[in-house]
Amino acid sequence: MAKKKRVRPPSESEDDFDEGEDEMVEDADDDIARELAFYTQAIVRFQGSSTPWLRPADYYAEMVKTDQHMAKVKEQLMYEQRSIEQAEERRKQREAKQYSKQVQADKQKERNASKKRAISDVSKLRKQRVKSGFAGELDYDAEMAAMERGTDSRGVE
Repeated sequence: MAKKKRVRPPSESEDDFDEGEDEMVEDADDDIARELAFYTQAIVRFQGSSTPWLRPADYYAEMVKTDQHMAKVKEQLMYEQRSIEQAEERRKQREAKQYSKQVQADKQKERNASKKRAISDVSKLRKQRVKSGFAGELDYDAEMAAMERGTDSRGVE
């Protein structure tokens, strides 16, 4: 186990340092522990003194960056946000276009199937008329309705 070493904060003269305030650190090579010891010693020292060490409540520090620079930063952030929103909108439009194409293709398939059924029904009707030998005028609407009911044009099943 490492020996405990006494840690002293750096000071300009050894006279300023009070021997009773130093703190023991397990490992003097551990930077974080050593810095924490310095910090706690400084807090204790400032709390015990009459020297003000906290900023007043109405203290306003000078900004590191100028207002013009911050305006440029804000403008850049707004530009990036707009470009992200525009890309999202384009993506949504692409998806909507694909969806509408799919719906349109489904409708077209349904129309084609309906047309095919109508053509096959008409061809069945013609075949039935040829078999029965009927050569007169044909009312297709009445014949189709009769086929749907399952009877012939005379109402006989």
